[in-house]
Amino acid sequence: MDVLRREAVIRKFQEREVVAREGDKPDFFMVLLSGSVDICRTTFGGETIVYRRLYPPVVFGYSLLAAKPYSADIIVAETLMAAIIPLSVVKRILIDNPEAIFTALNHLSSVVSSLSTENQELRTLSLKERVMRVLERICDNNGNCRVSHEELANMAGGTRANTSRALKNLEISGYLELRRRLISLKNMVLKARIEANFPVSAADSAPGSSNPFFLCSMTQKF
Repeated sequence: MDVLRREAVIRKFQEREVVAREGDKPDFFMVLLSGSVDICRTTFGGETIVYRRLYPPVVFGYSLLAAKPYSADIIVAETLMAAIIPLSVVKRILIDNPEAIFTALNHLSSVVSSLSTENQELRTLSLKERVMRVLERICDNNGNCRVSHEELANMAGGTRANTSRALKNLEISGYLELRRRLISLKNMVLKARIEANFPVSAADSAPGSSNPFFLCSMTQKF
């Protein structure tokens, strides 16, 4: 933990600033402290498709463990404060704490499982159900989703018009409240919210855990 406090660099990113491009080779881990980022791709026609929006606490940059480039663009959705952990520091942590590798592998396996679930949802769920699942995944800790109907349509695999109709039906049913570029989930929905950003084992999350990748996800520590 002392290494993280000493070596991590706190940086501010402005809205729509590009953190990384698809194909870039990662050379750092990033811990989101405030704000949010979009994981997206740009089509050949120039359209940006947002696949997921991430809020704190979340860590990304695991591609560097496999020496693989980023598979999507990472773009700031809301003004972002983040802790940057250089690759050299990550290597030192892994050498000194080999068990951290298993935590990272556990995280990667959960990401693959989550993507498989989302792929299954596209094939089996109605648009209204898909919209609700996406909102559960991207909302912040207060249940707020700062996303446009068009962005949400891209994530849920529907048209903007049909997505807007699905949102209105969900609002009428009492699941959410619609505001300008803000969708607020109701308390009954928050209780069942999907917590998949940074899963850790019970041992990793225990008080006093020394696992560095759990510690760096606890953003109040920085």
